[in-house]
Amino acid sequence: MTQSGRMFPAGIRGLARALASGLLVLAASGLAAAEGEPPRLPQISDTPMVVDIPAAPENVDAVLVERMAVDGVSPARFSSQDFVVNQDDSQGADDFCIPAGDASWVVTNVDVVGAYNVASGYSTSSVNVYFMAHNAGHVPGTQLYFANVAPAGGSVSTGSFQMTLGAPAHLAGNTCYWLSVQAVQPGGFNAGETWQWTERTAASADHSASAYRLPGKPGNACQAWGARLATCFPSSLSNPDFTLRLSGNISNTHFTPQITGMSPIGGLNEDITLSLTGANFAQGAVISWTVGVSPTEVFTPTVIDGGHIMV
Repeated sequence: MTQSGRMFPAGIRGLARALASGLLVLAASGLAAAEGEPPRLPQISDTPMVVDIPAAPENVDAVLVERMAVDGVSPARFSSQDFVVNQDDSQGADDFCIPAGDASWVVTNVDVVGAYNVASGYSTSSVNVYFMAHNAGHVPGTQLYFANVAPAGGSVSTGSFQMTLGAPAHLAGNTCYWLSVQAVQPGGFNAGETWQWTERTAASADHSASAYRLPGKPGNACQAWGARLATCFPSSLSNPDFTLRLSGNISNTHFTPQITGMSPIGGLNEDITLSLTGANFAQGAVISWTVGVSPTEVFTPTVIDGGHIMV
């Protein structure tokens, strides 16, 4: 779903009596498979590679986020791909924050540093690009934007993708988001191939370390989104962030905040946890509402990180 602005789940606890509403990887992953079998996910590699860092795109007003510096000797890489026809997918994500002084961003281009675990025969047909809300648990939340993009020129063969979004992503200012990229490889797993997203040398100053998930892998600690190093791979000696570059322009448009849903929609004489879904709420926004008939109670929670609200 493509849309302007953002949506997020917001948890609010309160008492209510009545409530209405490389150029190429030089060696395969260190996780070995049985002889004759394709490698099993996740693919993790820190073997030497030649790093290919794409140049910033031309004809954009601004580079909004620049995190492309990597260790040129042996940058660690984690698989992130959609195999389409089976369940052995993996997905990485990293966060970024839009400063308070920017009304909103219009993201037109996304670049990442990556590589394949095979020297030839790559089968990436396109790349999935997601922007997601910041969740209370320091992991990706509601999906705000999705695009399936054909990387530019030779970036498909290098694995360091340069991508122009067909429809720009419009993101409200003064809050944080997650970016995820996945190489779409319809025949990759059968060929023993993965695309691997390369890490940054240094951690960013933004909200959270990178996240990871292995959907369709029952029993895995990160079948749902989790902290990539602390939860998914606690034994990995690795850096906490992925490479990424976002380009586009800074807009003067402020999106109008909206509450689009709430759960539960009612309660009587009981303690409840209220969950809101909304759009375009920036960090520091204050929401006020009145519940009950007589007497009434007024709540004024504040959005503390773009992903949840606290009373």
